[in-house]
Amino acid sequence: MPKGSLRTLVLSAPFLIGVSLGSVATGIAAGTLGSSIFPDIPQGSYYDEAAGEMNRLGIMKGFDDGKFHANDYITRGQMAVMFQRFAQTMNNGGSVSPAPSPVSSSSRSSSSSSVSSSSVSSSSSSSSSVATAGDAGGFQFSLDKFQIGEGSKKFEVAVIRAKGKKGSATVQYKLVAGTATENEDYNQATGTLSFGDGETVKKFSATIIDDKIGEPNETLNLVLSSPTGGTVLLAPSTATLTILDNDGGCTTNCTSSSSSTSSSSSSTSGGSSSSVAANTPQYSFTANTFGVNENGGTVTVTVKRTGSTSSAGTVNYATSNAGATAGTHYISTSGTLSFAAGDTTKTFTVGVTDNQTIDGNKSFIITLSSPSSGTSLATPSTGQVTIIDNENASSGSGTFKFSNTSFTVLESAQIAYITVQRLGNVDGTVSVQYTSNSGTASLNDYTAVSGTLTFAPQEIVKTIEVPIVKDTVSEGTETVNLLLSNPVGPMTLGTIYTAVLNISD
Repeated sequence: MPKGSLRTLVLSAPFLIGVSLGSVATGIAAGTLGSSIFPDIPQGSYYDEAAGEMNRLGIMKGFDDGKFHANDYITRGQMAVMFQRFAQTMNNGGSVSPAPSPVSSSSRSSSSSSVSSSSVSSSSSSSSSVATAGDAGGFQFSLDKFQIGEGSKKFEVAVIRAKGKKGSATVQYKLVAGTATENEDYNQATGTLSFGDGETVKKFSATIIDDKIGEPNETLNLVLSSPTGGTVLLAPSTATLTILDNDGGCTTNCTSSSSSTSSSSSSTSGGSSSSVAANTPQYSFTANTFGVNENGGTVTVTVKRTGSTSSAGTVNYATSNAGATAGTHYISTSGTLSFAAGDTTKTFTVGVTDNQTIDGNKSFIITLSSPSSGTSLATPSTGQVTIIDNENASSGSGTFKFSNTSFTVLESAQIAYITVQRLGNVDGTVSVQYTSNSGTASLNDYTAVSGTLTFAPQEIVKTIEVPIVKDTVSEGTETVNLLLSNPVGPMTLGTIYTAVLNISD
């Protein structure tokens, strides 16, 4: 075969595979994005979803270095292997390995209804000495640091019986004021938790008072004491709960001291990271990721101002390419948002172009910069807008799915981040419920979560946080089942509505 002909054949192979798989893909919802598997695939690139689907079907598995190498030529040998895998898929009627079985509704967790009410900051275990636990075990919190929004009104925490569960036992709990004040910021909760033989988890709750006063974030301490039945206290037997102010008195992740500075503040107009006073006005996007249908005309992006709003201020915005090309897929946009005294949000719009061709989803970047004097940027000050190819997507409805069929977290990380995606329809406010349930892991290994993810118009990514318990026992990899259910709005569940979280030592 002439060299030119071989090159033509090689370059055409991915196209042929993509076209042939049309008959398979009609019955299979979009799978994992390629960018979540291969580090060299730009998120939102025109082949992002296709590469992920080919990997999920077992047709294209990447190279030994873990990358996809989208622009490399393929050999006749590689092409033969891919077509063989494709033929096997067709012989199976386009089927792939079944997704994990849905979690039984009768075994779902009844834990806190929102991750936000039990979101935690990563921390090391208590440094205090720990007594040796016998068959009766000991009592501990899942983590030593928790956070809750002031407006959440109720905080629920699990007490875990670990390293043994033989016989009946009790442990006392109490709240101790830190910088938060009893009866002003929270109501006292004290009592005794009783564990029967074999029981490993009990919960108690505390009432948080929304005082409508702008003030720094405040803390209180959770304390376990007086274990009975041969049990001991295990680390952490004390924990700190930070109440996040919701009245403009402090920006996200401020410490509780009024003189403290925000550890998460973004770079200033000069581009260098700096500390900012607790009440300093800060600008950020309302989400990390936005989406717009290709034929939607425009996407509206919202910028919020936190901290003090007593004076006027400005911040610049601009777009830049990231797979999508200005002038072809969207209209390059930049400008200045002016906030008058009292203003907390402003919006700008970016035009998108419907090119009438099937070329996959594409993305561009939005960036905030140059906050006016006395103000700064907060996270996220950069974001991504994904233009959803309407020639290759179902119209009218959308789907919810996990970004992967499985996630892996090290026990030492103490928190796992699970990504849920909204595909297709991005108009209107929609929601989906999530639940965790033990696989081979027990509630000694993680804290169960359940709740509802709410997507505002054009938001397409949300994250679930699953607290992980760090212990000293080598147990190998253990699993937690994750389930999406009950979509609300013009939405359905995609193929990946169940996933597995692998917890590794």
